Amino acid sequence: MNEKKEEYSTKAGIILIINALLYVVWAASPVLLLGILMALIVNGEFIMVPVLLVMLVGWVIFTRFFFNHDAKRREKEEQDYRAANITQYTVDCGWLGTLRFDYDKKINRSKLVDKLPDIFVTEETAELSADTPMVDGKVIEMIINRLFTDRVMIFQETAQRFEQLADRLPDLSILFERVHPTALRLLEINIEGSDVHCEFVILGLAEDVFATVSFVNGFFGYNYVLRSGDFEMPCDL
Repeated sequence: MNEKKEEYSTKAGIILIINALLYVVWAASPVLLLGILMALIVNGEFIMVPVLLVMLVGWVIFTRFFFNHDAKRREKEEQDYRAANITQYTVDCGWLGTLRFDYDKKINRSKLVDKLPDIFVTEETAELSADTPMVDGKVIEMIINRLFTDRVMIFQETAQRFEQLADRLPDLSILFERVHPTALRLLEINIEGSDVHCEFVILGLAEDVFATVSFVNGFFGYNYVLRSGDFEMPCDL
């Protein structure tokens, strides 16, 4: 069984490499053709110019056809996936109103279809998902109420941890030019049982720094993790 898995993995890797090489060759083709075309014109060799122009036009037409066909194929695949795996339901979430959720049975996850109210900054458009076939509307309301109540504290704690990291790590101070956080933008709320993980981007910095603020629903206290790219920053006070 392990040998078969390794064989399939090797084949998939080879196919991926071949596809990548073909994409590079295809993407570089118009640049190469233009280079040859310019060289011919400069040298006064006009016989092959029409052929190269036809090849360039053909490249444009085929590329447009391919991407249109690929977009339609992806759209069809998405429609088939939704028909087979997605069901939509509504839940009364208190003052938030009746919200619509999509449940994906393949990954056992519910995702909010409607928009959450702005909590930390305007036009947040934060996503919300939960590992359950049907969310509890009261739980959703409690989580949003908690974030509204603690939003100033969450921002201040996150900013304080960033400042301490910048003071502790000289390279970080140089990287972010000692600019200071101005706000948090809520990107996503992930509910895993009683654990809630909120993903933020810290605004006001020269580069993107993200923060994960986690808590257990119904219990006081937050856990903070900051990261930039693939680098996770220790932020214990």
